[in-house]
Amino acid sequence: FVQITVAPPPFVNFPDSIPVCNASSYVLSAPAGYSTYSWSTGASTQSITVTQSGYYNVTVTDQYFCATADQTYINFVPDPSPSLGPDISMCEDTMVVLTPSGGPYSSYLWAPTFQTSSSIGVAIGGTFSVTVSDANGCTGSDTIIVTELFDCVWPGDADHDGVANN
Repeated sequence: FVQITVAPPPFVNFPDSIPVCNASSYVLSAPAGYSTYSWSTGASTQSITVTQSGYYNVTVTDQYFCATADQTYINFVPDPSPSLGPDISMCEDTMVVLTPSGGPYSSYLWAPTFQTSSSIGVAIGGTFSVTVSDANGCTGSDTIIVTELFDCVWPGDADHDGVANN
């Protein structure tokens, strides 16, 4: 009587691409538990530290000398840099529209309003910030102070209603 044990084959499954947001290195790891690891960098450890964008592959071998390989592209990308511009002033009973430059972005979150649109209208003074995400899932933010001025007089605003009427 001979007993045969069939072991599952080795398995490595990296995503096609891994974006790395605003970092100088990334630790890429193959699954634990294999007898040997052979990376395209020449390393023979379970994990490698990557410092440049590019393709990286690993071959893993189990205790039965069965092997499999997989690769991924590590893409170092900068965080988005939205800008709301310099702090601004506005007259009471007027509105300014805030839109971050550098977009469009995948998502927006404004504080303190919790709006998720690409622009917001502001009718009162305060501190406003936006956090954006790009297609890689990287985030960036900016803050602006809007100062509300009372008793404004614009040039040409004869009736002091905030609208120029020559």
